[in-house]
Amino acid sequence: MSQRKRRVAAAVVVAAVVAVLLAAYRPVDPPTISFRIVLGLKDSQPTDWSGKVAVAGGEAVELEGWRFEEMDAVDGPMQWTCKTRNYIKPGGSFPLEPASGKPPAAPQQPWPNGVVLSVRGANPTVVLTLPADEVKFAAGDVPLGQPKTFLDGQVRVERLPATSILRPAADPKDPAPVQDDYPAFWVRYKTGKQYLAWVAYQQTKDRVLLAERDGPDSAWSDPIEVAGPGDHFRVALASTHNDMLWVVWSSQRDHNWDLYGRPYKDGKLGAEVRLSDDPGPDIWHRMTTDEHGRAWLVWQGARDGKFTIFARCTEGDQWRQTIRVSDSKADEWNPVICSDYKEDRVWVAWDSYESGAYHVVLTSLSGGADPKHGKFLAPDPLPVFQAHPSLACDRDGRLWVAYDTAGPNWGKDYGFQYFRAGGERLYASRAVRIRCLIDGQWKEPEADLYSALPDDMREFEELPQLQDDGEGRMWLAFRHRTCRHPRVDGWAIQGRWDVFATAWMGDHWTTPVELPNSGGRNDMRVSSQRDPSGNVYFACASDNRGWTPPAMMARNLSVAVSRFGGLPRPGEPRFRDPPLAPDPVNPVHPHEAEHVARIRGFKIDNGGKTCHIYRGDLHRHTDISGDGVGDGSLMDLHRYALDAAALDFCIVSDHNMGNDAEYPWWRTQKANDLYTVPGAFISVYGYERSVPYPDGHRNVLWLERGHRTLPLPRNLPKAMAEDSEKLYAYLKQTDGICTAHTTATDQGTDWAAVHDDALEPVVEIFQGYHTSYEAPGAPRTEDAKTDHIHGQYKPDGFVSLALDKGYRLGFQASSDHISTHVSYCCVLAEEFSRKGLIDAIQKRHTYAATDNIVMDVHMGALGIMGDEVRTDKPGLDVVILGTGPIDDVDVVRNGEVVYTETPAKDAAELRFHWDDPKPTNGEKAAYYYVRMFQKDGQSAWASPIWVKSGN
Repeated sequence: MSQRKRRVAAAVVVAAVVAVLLAAYRPVDPPTISFRIVLGLKDSQPTDWSGKVAVAGGEAVELEGWRFEEMDAVDGPMQWTCKTRNYIKPGGSFPLEPASGKPPAAPQQPWPNGVVLSVRGANPTVVLTLPADEVKFAAGDVPLGQPKTFLDGQVRVERLPATSILRPAADPKDPAPVQDDYPAFWVRYKTGKQYLAWVAYQQTKDRVLLAERDGPDSAWSDPIEVAGPGDHFRVALASTHNDMLWVVWSSQRDHNWDLYGRPYKDGKLGAEVRLSDDPGPDIWHRMTTDEHGRAWLVWQGARDGKFTIFARCTEGDQWRQTIRVSDSKADEWNPVICSDYKEDRVWVAWDSYESGAYHVVLTSLSGGADPKHGKFLAPDPLPVFQAHPSLACDRDGRLWVAYDTAGPNWGKDYGFQYFRAGGERLYASRAVRIRCLIDGQWKEPEADLYSALPDDMREFEELPQLQDDGEGRMWLAFRHRTCRHPRVDGWAIQGRWDVFATAWMGDHWTTPVELPNSGGRNDMRVSSQRDPSGNVYFACASDNRGWTPPAMMARNLSVAVSRFGGLPRPGEPRFRDPPLAPDPVNPVHPHEAEHVARIRGFKIDNGGKTCHIYRGDLHRHTDISGDGVGDGSLMDLHRYALDAAALDFCIVSDHNMGNDAEYPWWRTQKANDLYTVPGAFISVYGYERSVPYPDGHRNVLWLERGHRTLPLPRNLPKAMAEDSEKLYAYLKQTDGICTAHTTATDQGTDWAAVHDDALEPVVEIFQGYHTSYEAPGAPRTEDAKTDHIHGQYKPDGFVSLALDKGYRLGFQASSDHISTHVSYCCVLAEEFSRKGLIDAIQKRHTYAATDNIVMDVHMGALGIMGDEVRTDKPGLDVVILGTGPIDDVDVVRNGEVVYTETPAKDAAELRFHWDDPKPTNGEKAAYYYVRMFQKDGQSAWASPIWVKSGN
């Protein structure tokens, strides 16, 4: 090389070295830190908390309102106007409206609000000028989980975690918004690289997407498509020690939900692998990586009519055989998995209905793909609802499990006439409980989680997510419900759920911190990971609902990741023995399994064809309804239907599937398919269409998926008068039917509108949420003295008045809001399928019952309940198998009781024949139906049989 070339080469090297040094010593941008400033914590009356902010030693970046409403506003670069307002006191509720007049006022107190301030600087000082006084704090004096209070506890300043939003939510006016949901987060521990996968919905199609970044301060890559347009549910991630990331999701293809996966390595996706192929849905999957670098997958799959827990793992680049993890004959739900730090072992937990109530079960799988199964362990013997477990192992070898709890007899008898029946509604309460397995013994942290919660957070904590940070702390994220308007019976409106995170420090829990951009519906799960630096991450979706009605309904969705870290060293870990199990709780229905088996085995002859009785519910709500804040989630509804009530079918009847919004519609019909178990259970497509009196509320049922809701009419006289005809036209177009409910209230009808017997074949004669609507003065009906559940009493809506008009209406009973286990739509069908059920309902082959009562009513060989026959000698053959001693059985003809059969003392079964001694003659049909009442109040109503004279 010439001297000149050597000089040039040397200059290039020097320049490169200088560039590296300059890059290394380039000033680092000062951090941006966010604080939530909560105002009015101890207000006794609504108070003005307007103010302004000044920052020294840094700069203010952003100021936004928190829980702002009405005239509250950020009205300057760094100033705001707001005041606290009275709402129902946390833990309180408003009473039912008595028929006699206005109810007493609910206890109220001002609810705090505030602002979120973001500042930039090494350690800036913030000065707040407030009406009461000045507040001053340095950013470094308010670490995560250690809020500071000022002005005698009236003001609280809390630091928020660094949070990155994957991509902004779509604009509310976007005609085709993308909904980012079901996130899964993963950190490659050796490199710190981060991955985020999720399901993105747009215009009747889901896509599974994946993004990555080099670390928490890097930008997310553009997403790549893992699974193209389809019907997908949830996604999970786990890596192997050869740097391969597995992305697994559930997809419905050819009417079956199966698991599929794709490997991702060096920026490239591998071929799709099918991971399950049995008939029945394979769903609710989770993943982890064990200490030998195997990726593990667990899920619940329907086999032989029940959900069972399965697992499988990788060896090298291949998936090994499927392992059955659970072994009971009951439904098993919501599996989770974690790896053991100390051994070649993974732990799997789920909740099981084996005991007739949900309880958490866990076991271990040791040794890899052909594992040794550990014993089945139950961390909690308490006879209460236990569900939705989360697992984590810490560095000291302890196994942690957190789970939801609620009261005993979950999903059993509850309703307006059953407030004291001993059952607990689906969303009466939620609390998080924590256990640790230490040297084979179950313990619990000595520090009480609830001692760290403020007074307004002492109820409705749920869906825990545990995450070890590798440094002795155990982090816990959970969802918490905030509800502005709960009623004493559990019905509620104006609610949202946010994610909070706290850390166990050995001897205490840190003050929970609300994750930014985490507010949303009830069942949005959290995904978590840790990185090599001891930081912990929680990823969650948000539907970005607002704080004030009507903005508390879901908006468009986004996904965010929050980072926690920087806490002091934990103290000495302290544990104690859990409480001893109390005395057993008596079941509400000790013979329920026997009665369910009896009704399922009963056969009814219908002209040489055999019908079976299928029990269902055609009126159930979830939190998708604006007034469903007290009803629970889609999973809660289907748990109840499959297990607590042992139904054969049900409907998700949310109000216009979330006010006609597209994404709640998609989620609802997806859930109908997710929880339909071949040969065992059908989740019916449909919704509630809520038109005010006199047209009334109706529930729509469809045979097929894909139909959208019919938007509600504007509240104008002409539009309302034409609505029933428009609904009927839409039902003809979409092959649907409907059923009216709540008829004798201001949500009901006066039966004046046109009626189509084929499109509206049945009516909800009894509602668990309220009362019977059979006839004025009939047993169990409401009247002018009944407390208002739905609104004003409307006596022109009783079912008997429709029958007197000549309408052909069969009977069914269903639940509505919050009610459970006291209303059954019993369908006499030849075939257990969507078509078989709809066909039988169209024929009015139904009866209504409040318990698992068998009713078989024939008019000889001429027909069964719901039919129309011709005879001059009407007579009924009646078989009733009760669940307790029968009080009496009435035969009703044209609205009058014409015969009463009284059984022998304490008889629970009754068979009799009755001939009408004075049949009506003429071409106008007479209607006959049978109703029964037990001594314990349980009841049933058979659909009418219409009789015209002649042969």
